[in-house]
Amino acid sequence: MKFKFGGSNIWHNVISNLAGNGWLALMQIILVPVFIRLLGIKAYGLFGFYLALQAMAQMFDLGLGTTLNRELAHYSAQAERSGEVRDFVRTFEFASWIVAVLAGVTILLAATFFVTRWTQTDQISVTAIRPVVFCFGALVTMQLLIRFYQGGLSGLQRQPLMNLIQIIMVTLRDGGSIVVLRWVRPTITAFFLWQTGALLIYVVAIRMVLWWSLPAAERPARLHPGLLRSKSRFAAGLSGITLLALILTQIDKVILSRLLSLDTYGYYILATTAATGLTLLTISLFIAIFPHFSALVATGDDVSLRASYHFNSQLMSLMVMPAAGMVSLFAFDLLLLWTGNIESSKNAAPVLSVYVMGTAMNSLMLIPFAVQLAHGWTSIALRISLVQLLVFVPSIIFLSRGYGPVGAAFAWVMSSGINMIATIFLTHARLLKGEPCTRFVRDIGLPALAVLTMTLIWRQMTSEISGFLHPVAAALALFVTASAAVVLAADGLRSSIFSRLRN
Repeated sequence: MKFKFGGSNIWHNVISNLAGNGWLALMQIILVPVFIRLLGIKAYGLFGFYLALQAMAQMFDLGLGTTLNRELAHYSAQAERSGEVRDFVRTFEFASWIVAVLAGVTILLAATFFVTRWTQTDQISVTAIRPVVFCFGALVTMQLLIRFYQGGLSGLQRQPLMNLIQIIMVTLRDGGSIVVLRWVRPTITAFFLWQTGALLIYVVAIRMVLWWSLPAAERPARLHPGLLRSKSRFAAGLSGITLLALILTQIDKVILSRLLSLDTYGYYILATTAATGLTLLTISLFIAIFPHFSALVATGDDVSLRASYHFNSQLMSLMVMPAAGMVSLFAFDLLLLWTGNIESSKNAAPVLSVYVMGTAMNSLMLIPFAVQLAHGWTSIALRISLVQLLVFVPSIIFLSRGYGPVGAAFAWVMSSGINMIATIFLTHARLLKGEPCTRFVRDIGLPALAVLTMTLIWRQMTSEISGFLHPVAAALALFVTASAAVVLAADGLRSSIFSRLRN
């Protein structure tokens, strides 16, 4: 494979990321009910516990995958340094394997402790679960390795290939599990053994593809501990950011589980789960542009970086704002379409209408955050995340006591707003000097005003034509018209689309 940055268009990367993440989400939506029916809810609870352990294991990543992503983007933009790239990958791969194995052992010990608690409550024998517990450790180890190799392929701009592998392997993993449970052995042990085997194949396949994608060399790749030391500060900063992000996204669940009744807490979880679906779009764009920004920083092409920064800020507005406006206005109807439960939808809708705004704000700061990471500047994101956490925790306690789960959602919006404003201001002040923040207001302020206007118009219209237009159809109409309004309000998007139409 040819080692060249830019071999894949950013649009191709975004579309492939959407396809890969979308297929993963679709498989979960379709197959989870099937897993529950074949295994039983008690046994499937073990899978839910594994997912929680997998989320916790993110703190063990130590930023190695993202560091590899950034550095390979740098290397690929500087052909004269291509001889160093294989040594770099070999060194970081060695460190990643050590970290992943240690994380797997830690998770194994934690899961072993859990088994004792499980057998006391649900009468499942330790003998039957012991193989599953060992699978927990192996699965976490392989998930971390997959994240590392995905970071490498992303940095090489091989994201379409990366997502093709993901689609194939996720289908093999989850589709094969159905085959095993349906026609081989319907046990939780068989389920996890298949999952483990499928992920092992995934690790082998994605590792081979990464090494095939690297430039040829006259000598074998060698370990260079000095490379780890030189990037340790950046990796440590990423690890801290990941840890704080994990706390920020989970601390509200912990606090509210204490403050809210069980049913009210369930409605909050339903709303926040629905809102996080918005991140499927934003992460796909972030994964595509981060190595692009890194390559521009490596070559010192500041003009192209600034132009790409503004265009992708407007593109993020297009991907986030119309969807957020639609979800906020039609929260009840969309929840009812998803869950089929009127009571749950009615109670979760007010929370979702507010919470999705905070999620949108966090998405809008991903573009300046990508600029920070491309420059290797992690300290400011750490500080901002810490301030956000210090604001979020007391505000969620205070507001939830007075206003219930909707108050907690407002706390999320407030802390997210602080995060977005601080990230934009400090990025412009240090990394985009001479680029006024008012320019970013044009990137997100005018599109936001356009979406707000369309949302208010449709709010008035739906109250007048409620008997003539189905709410879901009205929601889709709002999304389409709001998207058109964003394109007209964003000068970069407007010029690009009109130019393509003329050509």
